[in-house]
Amino acid sequence: MIWHVNMRGFTGGFSEMALRGLGRVSGMAPEATEEEMGWIARAVYNGRRTWSSVKFYDDDGNLVNLPEPDWTSFGRLKDFPFD
Repeated sequence: MIWHVNMRGFTGGFSEMALRGLGRVSGMAPEATEEEMGWIARAVYNGRRTWSSVKFYDDDGNLVNLPEPDWTSFGRLKDFPFD
């Protein structure tokens, strides 16, 4: 399954948005899409999804080739809780 992610209206790259979404930027409340970027980071970091299975789009709907982040710069990312 491919995840399609629209980055319309957001500044910075994936890492910046994901770190805000993960609550790793003090003094900034994340937007909903930033929280979703955090979920993507957690899923890839913990092996639940591959980076290549996520497609990102710019403001005009064009596919953006984002390099996979250096996951070590994120610190430990807890896996999702599963019942």
